[in-house]
Amino acid sequence: MFKSSKIPVLVVGDVMLDEIWVTSVDRVSPEAPVPIGLITNRVATLGGAANVALNCSNLFDQVSLIGVVGNDLNGLRVRELCSESNIDFRHITSESVQTTNKTRIVGNGQQIVRLDDEAVCSLGDAESVVDLVISVSHEFGLVIFSDYDKGSLYHCQKMIEHCVRQGIPTMVDPKSADFSRYMGCDFIKPNLKEFNATCKFEGLDYEEAQMATDILSKFSIKNLIVTKSSEGISHYGDNSEQNHFSATALDVFDVTGAGDTVLAALGFALTNGVGIKEALRVASLAAGYVVGVKGTAGITLDVMNTIDGNFMPKELKILSFDELLEVRNVATARNKSLVMTNGCFDILHPGHLHYLKECSLRGDILVVLLNSDSSIAKLKGPKRPINSECFRATMLSYLDFVDYIYIFNDVTPVQVYASVTPDVLVKGGDYIATELVGYHEVNASGGTVEIVDLVDGFSTTKSLNRILERYQ
Repeated sequence: MFKSSKIPVLVVGDVMLDEIWVTSVDRVSPEAPVPIGLITNRVATLGGAANVALNCSNLFDQVSLIGVVGNDLNGLRVRELCSESNIDFRHITSESVQTTNKTRIVGNGQQIVRLDDEAVCSLGDAESVVDLVISVSHEFGLVIFSDYDKGSLYHCQKMIEHCVRQGIPTMVDPKSADFSRYMGCDFIKPNLKEFNATCKFEGLDYEEAQMATDILSKFSIKNLIVTKSSEGISHYGDNSEQNHFSATALDVFDVTGAGDTVLAALGFALTNGVGIKEALRVASLAAGYVVGVKGTAGITLDVMNTIDGNFMPKELKILSFDELLEVRNVATARNKSLVMTNGCFDILHPGHLHYLKECSLRGDILVVLLNSDSSIAKLKGPKRPINSECFRATMLSYLDFVDYIYIFNDVTPVQVYASVTPDVLVKGGDYIATELVGYHEVNASGGTVEIVDLVDGFSTTKSLNRILERYQ
């Protein structure tokens, strides 16, 4: 069982703001044969090196980020998002360049186009990154360099050289084909395209393992990790060690951020005292999880512990909030009824199965709003839940009659019901419909609220009591 790493980690690199504009598309423009998207939601997330830091923030107790942002609204939004995720962003604000922004336009669940607004930072800003890293590096036990070729890591080799002198392990996600920029690092993680570009740049054209060995030797790199999407991961060590891991995702929905996840998961496993081969296995599983989930997914401690047990669901149905809104829009556009219910579902029992099946019969699409671990602790005390939110969501994912799952952090999901407005809200037990959380919000939008009888004799509390009686 993994625990959050106590080793402070520093991420350095090209910081970006990623945005998703969710649209509902149901007509074509009369001006040209292009779809018209009605914007239903805008979501801003951390991108580039900041996304690496975001992945790390779920696994490490202390995460800091160094990078360049512009003196603009996007730079301010990046700082706000870092603060919300407990990332110590030691930013360098540039007056000469804007904050890199990537906007993805999504229509009916399908990405239509990506719009990039970017500029390469100045050499002066890159030198400021070096100075800042050198001045604070002694605070950290691991430094990760995330290069997107936007200029922040122009002097990456100077920083790696300093870390080597200080005995601080370094990891690099490269963009440049010239690996002299990353000379002396402990780990370098190109994808297959980047690896091939480097080999071509170096004039290498023979068997992959030998090319990898030559690169390690020439640039004094200890470990080379090549991520190959559906083909998995290959590792080459400076002691002629080789390890290969097959891809674990059964379906690939979105490869965005998978490389960032590999770095974060690998660093996390290694700082937990795991050997390199086992750490690579765990990182490979983490990448498989991320690309197998619809939309952008982060890696968490619960997910790490779940995948470490090789318990990978056939199809994870966990939605982000913007994806939940998109499900609402698509259901409306296709004249499908959306059913929602909520609960903890801590220890899944036959009563739960009967109830959820009944919920599914009330409409076309069933979404289960699942209390997060922190939400349950607030409701039921620090000893609950018994099973983590990842475990509980995984169990629900196996049920054919559950279409999607959304994990909420508040004590009640009233805000979700207000924003998503299902056609049918279902609750089990002897409740009075008008007193239910979400009743007024659903009723005001024209939806209905239904009460389903529960199966007698089944409850999580009774299950726990039987266990205690049996083993006391």
